[in-house]
Amino acid sequence: MSYRFFSMILALSLCGIAAAETNPPEVVAALGLARLHDAESSAKTAQLERARAKGLIAGKSWAPLLEPSPIDVSRYSIRFFLDFDREVVSGSVEIELTAVHSDLTTVEIDAWSGLRILGVTLLEDAAFAFDSPRDLDFSHENDTLSIQLPRTLAEDEGLRLLVTYGGRAGHRGDGINWDYHGNGQRVAWTMAEPFGARVWWPCNDRPDDKAVVNVTVTAPNTYTVASNGLVESTTDHGDGTATTSWASIYPVAPYLVVMNVADYVYSEETYVTSQGTTMPVALYAFPEVADQAEDDLAVTPQMIETMAELFGEYPFIEEKYGNCTANFGGGMEHQTLTTISAAAIGTDWMPWLNVHELGHQWWGDWVTCADWRELWLNEGFATLTEWLWAEHLGESTLQNYLADSDNIGLFLGPVYDNPVPFSGTVYDKGAWVLRMLRHRLGDEDFFEGVAAYRENHAGEAATSEDLKAAFEGVSGRNLDQFFDQWVYGKNRPRFRYSWEATEGPAIRVVFEQIQQNAELFEMPLDIRVTTASGTEDHQIELGALAEQTIEIPLNAPATGIELDPNHWSLFLSALSDQPDLDLGPGYPGPFDAGQSFPGSPASLTIPVTNVGGNSLEISEWGFAYGGSEFSITAPTQLPFSLAPGATVELEIEFKSGGLNTRSNWLWIRSNDPDNLGITYARVEGHGGIFPGDFLQAPSSVSFGNVPVKGLDEATAEFSNLGGAPVTLSATIQGDEFTLLSEVPPVLEPGTRQTFLIRFAPETVGNHQGSLIFETDSGTWPTVEITLRGTGISAPHLLVTPSSLALGLVDNDTKEALVRISNDGTEDLHLLEFVFEGPFERSEGSAGTIAVPADEYRDIAVVSTAGQTGAVQGTLRIRSDDPTLPWATIPLNAVWVDDAILAEDQLAIPATASTAGLGGSWWSSNLVLLNTGNEDAAADLAFSPAGPQTTSGIDRTVTIQARTQRTLSDVVADLGHEGAGGMAVTTSTPKII
Repeated sequence: MSYRFFSMILALSLCGIAAAETNPPEVVAALGLARLHDAESSAKTAQLERARAKGLIAGKSWAPLLEPSPIDVSRYSIRFFLDFDREVVSGSVEIELTAVHSDLTTVEIDAWSGLRILGVTLLEDAAFAFDSPRDLDFSHENDTLSIQLPRTLAEDEGLRLLVTYGGRAGHRGDGINWDYHGNGQRVAWTMAEPFGARVWWPCNDRPDDKAVVNVTVTAPNTYTVASNGLVESTTDHGDGTATTSWASIYPVAPYLVVMNVADYVYSEETYVTSQGTTMPVALYAFPEVADQAEDDLAVTPQMIETMAELFGEYPFIEEKYGNCTANFGGGMEHQTLTTISAAAIGTDWMPWLNVHELGHQWWGDWVTCADWRELWLNEGFATLTEWLWAEHLGESTLQNYLADSDNIGLFLGPVYDNPVPFSGTVYDKGAWVLRMLRHRLGDEDFFEGVAAYRENHAGEAATSEDLKAAFEGVSGRNLDQFFDQWVYGKNRPRFRYSWEATEGPAIRVVFEQIQQNAELFEMPLDIRVTTASGTEDHQIELGALAEQTIEIPLNAPATGIELDPNHWSLFLSALSDQPDLDLGPGYPGPFDAGQSFPGSPASLTIPVTNVGGNSLEISEWGFAYGGSEFSITAPTQLPFSLAPGATVELEIEFKSGGLNTRSNWLWIRSNDPDNLGITYARVEGHGGIFPGDFLQAPSSVSFGNVPVKGLDEATAEFSNLGGAPVTLSATIQGDEFTLLSEVPPVLEPGTRQTFLIRFAPETVGNHQGSLIFETDSGTWPTVEITLRGTGISAPHLLVTPSSLALGLVDNDTKEALVRISNDGTEDLHLLEFVFEGPFERSEGSAGTIAVPADEYRDIAVVSTAGQTGAVQGTLRIRSDDPTLPWATIPLNAVWVDDAILAEDQLAIPATASTAGLGGSWWSSNLVLLNTGNEDAAADLAFSPAGPQTTSGIDRTVTIQARTQRTLSDVVADLGHEGAGGMAVTTSTPKII
């Protein structure tokens, strides 16, 4: 089946283009191909809706400008416990990071505000290896987790943090999608591009900060967990659950981390490298599509081999490549495991979708766009991968593919910082830019440049300028002009040309650049000349000139000419004696009709000019998506002719069918030889309801029942139905309600704005608030939306401390207490205690524990010393807290030799952090000097009653060999206030 024919199927079945009774088949096919990546790009674009509502996207670009990150994350260790019944997760993420610059006092991590942060723990300060974990102060608002560090970090100093949290971890397609497949079987799958990683795990959610990632998931043991990298272990707990641990040795951008869980059927192919080593090529498929998926994707190892020959070896060769089905339109290039549409299985689209996502493993995953303005580097290279696979299949396949990929003859906007997220321009023109670069440089320099780009940014992020530098370095050419016109610029050249045979024999070709919508271009151009003895292929260089004459020596007299026979370049062209339809400087659009109201349509005029040298015959026109919103009102007669140089004004009427911007593709059939005789342009209009002053908003928003201490979110749409812009500001009343969205200062006519509101009840009962908008509307200066919700009774678990330090442990067993509090309104039941590491509950602490509302229970944790050194573990507590069914508590101890410990308790009778006389503040600094040659540890314990009456340690600290450590205002630093005594227990008598 030809690619063009398949595009027609896509157009009718996937893209919603009007059927052939309203559009010629060529239009249906062309627009279908123009939207080939729509299933994928639409799904990815949907992830932006939440970002828009939250105000993460502002200005002309959907891609926020990223300031340099103050931290560099090197590792994430993510642990999840999935509760399909309640559709919530609980768990933790360890974050290893270093400071990028000096004077770092606060670490900011992206974390969706809908996540419930239980605690933040400093697990390890690289400068003080024996320090016990300690709870850190934090705030969590506006999707940002701000963590106050206990000391100021210098450049390159590192920390290891642990964030314990829980919640639904999914929101409007971002994060975890709690879903069904087949006959109602459950599936959880993740999606995060571009801003959604923060929704399901706290991270530095930006494409330029990559880290090694471990993902550990506990789920029903009848399900399979698929993720990045390779499986390290799977443990069946014998209680209906199993834990699977995945690990990747390669750095991963946060949006490329994946966790898919379902009753997958697993199958595997093998890829054999040129060196003879092997790698698994995995498939995780829903049972209902497993057989077909295995057939469809059996070609994947061959695709990997082909791309490895062109791009270098598959970048994650020590791990795997795989596909995993989900209820998602298109594919998502998660590193080493693509999430692929189950609906695409069995379609002719699948091989192209498969190779596109595979290409991302090199371009997007191994080398990642540095920020989202550079998205074309990901998608352009991946689309080029499709073309290279077509080239592998044969020249005719490639030429059909290339002809179809530009068969509407236009792309909207530049590839860099394109204003439309995941647009066809980013995908298809991005690939054309790379193909044209290949043509300019030649295969050798192009693929060497690709190799240099990969090597220079291996496992890292890159920009368009980095790509340019790689190609310039290999080729020795200055590519400023090329990147300015094709990467940062928009549109393409339009050539009017003529030729004549001359003596020699030779051919003389005169080129004019007549485009009105772009600067002059310079480019190489292939010319195939038909001669009396056959054909000759030549390449010429066109400068950025309005007119240029090229003379080409031939072996026989010329009889004909063809430009760019192998589809290497983007341009429009016509012989000077042919008709040539031009739509003016506004082409290709979008041409804007303005605002329409019921009974008051808007209109626009597009000049249609014959810039050619022969009569232009216009026979048909229409709008590709059908409907009655757009119509052509003049000229009224078809067909008609335009003489060379003549112009007719095309009048288009727009009658709005609703609010917001509406768009369509105008198509015009003529005898212009470009694009099969059909010219396309984008038109748009803006809907309104009343030409005067009219605002609309719901009278109320209801959240229903929400557990106390829990939260829910809802939206309210504010519409400007009138004909003039209104200024806007907003306030919210009611302590339980929060406005999450940014408020635009102006709401344009005929548009609506969606506002995201959160309800978080603190008490049982009905709650009411208001969202109040102030405007400059004379009719509606104030618009008030009533907010209602009901807090229902529920338990709510708190942990103190959120990390537990047992301190120095000799050969005897040592015990410490963790306090579980219930500040909810129902009894809390602690149902299960799971320990990892050398820790356990003390005797007499077994069984389920009930914690009444506003009470607490202490859980005794013990450790028995083994080999000396710091040890760590976790305690996971399962409860009936509806929003946090599992709570994770990190545990720490330092095992020491009891002979060293004896006789080393120091009593400091007077320590303080308290108010003194005359408004002064009394505080104590503790100075510890290690006179030995090895690092040592010390337990610190404060008590108001004096150093001999402490009931447990507050912290274990490290004193490095032959150094002094000062703890300023030590009582406050340990979390206390007042005056008393301090007990210091050391691991060596060398401490003073």
